[in-house]
Amino acid sequence: MSALDREALLEIPIGEIVPVDLKSGRVRVRAMNGLERERWENWCNERRKVQGEYCLRALLVIACCCDEAGLRLFDIDDYDAVCCLPASTVLIPIANAASKLNGLDGDENAIEGN
Repeated sequence: MSALDREALLEIPIGEIVPVDLKSGRVRVRAMNGLERERWENWCNERRKVQGEYCLRALLVIACCCDEAGLRLFDIDDYDAVCCLPASTVLIPIANAASKLNGLDGDENAIEGN
């Protein structure tokens, strides 16, 4: 395997966008870049500190649901509305895809030490 220089490293695409089929239609989920991942972890930590509990899946939906161009569909101000989406038919399938895409699958406590 060859070593990457600065230019090659900076040219690595942010990540793929994958479709997620729901009963009511299809949505897109994308990988987070480094800053977005930090922002997502901060959202989780802030919610835990303020509320004592939070909806990890809703925060993943907010961070990763996107349109065809990769632009996010939601922002943190949509948290309460996204939390009210059906868990089994919307939040869980999207969060599972986002987790897998972002290296979080199998580790819902990935941010506990942060």
